[in-house]
Amino acid sequence: MADSLPRPGDVLPSRLEEILELSWDAYLACAPDGTLLSMNAAAERLTGYGRGELVGRRVGFDGLRLLPEGLAESCDNLRSPAPGAAGAELTVSLEDRGGRLHTCRVRAMPLGDGQSRAAEGTLLVLSEQAPPRPAGEVGGEGAGRFEALAEHSQDVILHLRPNLEVLSVNAAASAVLGHAPAELVGTRLELTRFLPAEEIRRLGLMGSSSVLREGFGNKLFRVLRRDGSLIWCLLTVIPVSRRGRGRTLLAVLRDVSEFYETREQLELQYAQLRHTVAQLEEAHLVQEQFVSNVTHELRTPLTTILITSELLERAAREDWPAPQRRQVELIHKNAHVLMEIINDLLDLAKLRRDGFKFTLQALDLRAFLAGLIDEVEPLFSQKNLSLQLEVGDEVPALFATDPAVLRKIVTNLLSNAYKFTERGGALLSAHMRGDRIRIALADTGIGIARENIPNIFEEFRQLDGSDSRRYPGTGLGLPIADRFTTLLGGRIEVESAPNKGSTFAVLLPQTAGDPTAGP
Repeated sequence: MADSLPRPGDVLPSRLEEILELSWDAYLACAPDGTLLSMNAAAERLTGYGRGELVGRRVGFDGLRLLPEGLAESCDNLRSPAPGAAGAELTVSLEDRGGRLHTCRVRAMPLGDGQSRAAEGTLLVLSEQAPPRPAGEVGGEGAGRFEALAEHSQDVILHLRPNLEVLSVNAAASAVLGHAPAELVGTRLELTRFLPAEEIRRLGLMGSSSVLREGFGNKLFRVLRRDGSLIWCLLTVIPVSRRGRGRTLLAVLRDVSEFYETREQLELQYAQLRHTVAQLEEAHLVQEQFVSNVTHELRTPLTTILITSELLERAAREDWPAPQRRQVELIHKNAHVLMEIINDLLDLAKLRRDGFKFTLQALDLRAFLAGLIDEVEPLFSQKNLSLQLEVGDEVPALFATDPAVLRKIVTNLLSNAYKFTERGGALLSAHMRGDRIRIALADTGIGIARENIPNIFEEFRQLDGSDSRRYPGTGLGLPIADRFTTLLGGRIEVESAPNKGSTFAVLLPQTAGDPTAGP
């Protein structure tokens, strides 16, 4: 039977079908015998049936009790009302797929040119009516609660017609927009009154038909207040369908100016902070370059002073008076101290710019450590301090490392022990710990409090930073030793307590082999 029916395009012009498809009212195109020819999306929602299930069937018969049987005769009266009849509308009860009844207002229009309407059928327009409220009830309990919540909300809540006429608005409009609700209700919202030009353009790009169908959520706009000031708001628009009243819009406007201004301030502070960091980095580079240049310039005259003082010291040993010999020795000694400081600064500059290159070779660790002991033992003897060496039998005869770098590490540890030890002495030892070599220096010095241990490896940091400190120095020895140890693939461990001495242990990976062995 469906094959003999007119096609929808033959019954309704295609343009008209597109318009009806967007309508909130249900449209049913029926043949004179009640057979359904076409229907729109609203009719599917209202009846609970898809088009494929209904088109071609008699909606008042065939077991489908959607419409009453006498509707056809009633529709004839609607299409051709008697003279003096009051209106061309009919109220019927429609039974949906689930058996629920819907009260609908029905309007009937002939299909065709009006001369052969009996052959072409009827277009029924069904508008669902809201169920009657009990006497004395204004909006129902749910509606009353919603209105109470809306009225106390700090967000502006507007109920709008599709043409932007304000049906209702809550009290927040006064605080947020500067407009009293009474000024807005019943008027159309002119976008130029509430939005700058660029925001109107953004809203237009979304498409008015799209907004009406789907709405949008949490779009950020700048909004004009009554006093002309601009505020940042989040706007949400929700399409609302109300029975018998068509489609309307619910707009929620939230003032987020405080948050947005805070974000702008944070972004500004972040930009300023980045600029400050860049300036500090530049100043740091300039400082490092200055220190490097100055230390290089100081090395040349200081080397001359060292050579000259050494020659004078040799000559003074033979025939100079004791006071003069003492003065020459002081010159030579202090020149050495200055040279050590300059060398530390140069090493630090190289380490900072990753400019230090290693030369690995096989090292006889026992002989190497014994040589360092011989060099510094006279200094310990001057303070009546003992200095001993202990190398375990398990330590390999050779292991690959950079002798110059290892010398700087151990020398800095020895210097540190000499400086902070007044009684007793120190023990330099080497043993294996797993697959690593542990070179440790234990002293009987003043010791370090546990909470201060992390600070001793900071550059230029001394636990006593006062001008009258007892132990002089630049605070570079341990930081340089720590950096060199890290570059060799090792680490430094510290055990110490006040007045109980300290133990600095350097743990290094070992690779036994000949001088040509790799790392």
